[in-house]
Amino acid sequence: MRVETAPRALSADAGFLDAAGRRVFVWHHRPPEATRRTGAIVLCPPLGYEQSSSYRTWRILAERLASAGFHAVRLDYFGTGNSEGDGGEAHEVDNWIRSIDAAVDYARGLPECEQVALVGLRVGALLALQAARRNQPIDRLVLWSPFASGRACVRELRALARLSRQEHGDEPDEAEGLNVAGYVVSAATLDALGRWSGADLSAPLARQTLVVDSQERPVDPAFLESLRATGTSLTRVHSEETADMLAPPHRARTADGVIDAVTRWFADWNPPPVRTRAAGAPGGCALACHLASAGYEERPIRFGSGDRLFGLLTLPTRPSAAPSIVLLNTGVEHHIGPHRLYVPLARRWAAEGHHVLRFDLGGIGDSPPAPQGPENMAYAPAMLDDAREAVELVRRAAAERPVVIAGLCSGGWLAFRAARDGLAIDAAVSVNPPLYLRDGAVGKRWRSEVDELRRYQQVLQDPSRWGRKLLRGSAYLKALRLASYRLGRRFAGGKTRLDPGGGSFARDLETIERRGIETLFIFSRGDKGLEYFDTYAPRRVRQSAASSRIHHLVIDGAGHSFRPRAAQRALSDLLVAFVQAVSDRTGFRTRSF
Repeated sequence: MRVETAPRALSADAGFLDAAGRRVFVWHHRPPEATRRTGAIVLCPPLGYEQSSSYRTWRILAERLASAGFHAVRLDYFGTGNSEGDGGEAHEVDNWIRSIDAAVDYARGLPECEQVALVGLRVGALLALQAARRNQPIDRLVLWSPFASGRACVRELRALARLSRQEHGDEPDEAEGLNVAGYVVSAATLDALGRWSGADLSAPLARQTLVVDSQERPVDPAFLESLRATGTSLTRVHSEETADMLAPPHRARTADGVIDAVTRWFADWNPPPVRTRAAGAPGGCALACHLASAGYEERPIRFGSGDRLFGLLTLPTRPSAAPSIVLLNTGVEHHIGPHRLYVPLARRWAAEGHHVLRFDLGGIGDSPPAPQGPENMAYAPAMLDDAREAVELVRRAAAERPVVIAGLCSGGWLAFRAARDGLAIDAAVSVNPPLYLRDGAVGKRWRSEVDELRRYQQVLQDPSRWGRKLLRGSAYLKALRLASYRLGRRFAGGKTRLDPGGGSFARDLETIERRGIETLFIFSRGDKGLEYFDTYAPRRVRQSAASSRIHHLVIDGAGHSFRPRAAQRALSDLLVAFVQAVSDRTGFRTRSF
């Protein structure tokens, strides 16, 4: 389907390509007619959390290249992002390269286009190299922070997997692969990646190659010599922005300097025109406006005021009265959800009869911000208005069905607000919401105090440390504060309120119950949102009284973002069970979990 990115003054198509019988999701950013050149650039992203962290930079790079006159095509490999497949399939790496093949074939089939360039980031650079060997001639090639070999890539993946285990618990190694910051890499994929070597770069790859590296991530000199041996004209650009771009998504920054450098490098690329032909003619492939599969179909969609918001609507192929579901962004991660959780969930639910919308709030992912609104902000002022637009969309798409809204972290906060503040929903799932935000600056001070008291509690639990520290007056005062806090919590009974001007959390829950909204709070053990819930929710809610519509469950060993795979499975099971209870109108009972 045609997707207009009006606030960015460029047009783009979102849809699916056939890659050897498998559907892959792509964005095609079209150049303005006045500056259009006869070349296309295919962008090959990194994988896993690096794709989420760099997503905004990747989109801006595609838009900048389109503004410079090129057709820019960015894709999700098979089994990643919005593409078909769930990851971990046999021959996964070959499927990723076939995804690039399909994007190159599509680009060469565009009117007046024949010359194609590839841009690859991190693992995407390795994949671009392999695709360049199969899709000659590739005129230009950009390798951004490439690994020198597949073995180097696998070593880094294993190191990241160890760090993730240290952070989230003692989840054991599993023979089938690695959990790399929440994304599972299969053993077969690790083996396939590990076999790649810079020594394999013997065939011609591209006429010109740009390598982007940095002092923190220097490119192996032997790898550069292997590139030169292919006969390419090699250019290097140094940038220190890559590490900041690949930080956790909520801290990631756009690599503006690299975007400028890559765009400048393409400025003198003027491929000769070819005979005009229609898009999708022999030699190319067409962009389908939807994905059709067993029991469901999926469509990219623009909606809301001015068609500003972007999402994917997954629809059942058989009639059903099952609830519709709206899935909300986690932080500033785009619409695939944490660790791509939303994609298989949406398709499973649709095959069972549900309408499911996963979308980007304004300023996140592929949705421009509201007028004069901020970009890349998890708690944007217009977030509740954007959620209302999403609820109205699924109400129109499936009239008279119940609507469930769900999200994690900032999405959990928004789901709570949707239930409290009057959106037309019937049920809500709020996962690890930062509930203290309801109390503004007072709530943030509460969070700081909880952090401080937890640190001091750890000191008290270590006799080798507290014996000396308690001799200090300030430490003694902190001990009194800790005791006071615990005592106050015991007798608060959920009636204490942090902000006298904002009403109480207990009153919020009463409002949600009065509206008849079935609500499930899911917390990771130790999450600050759980601390707030345990302190200020009414006792009957905390004890899951049968008369309450408010439920809560606690998952051990999950961490805030549910990186361990066991925690991801538990969260998926809970979401499915809750939606089923809403569908059956039987009421959700936490005692069965």
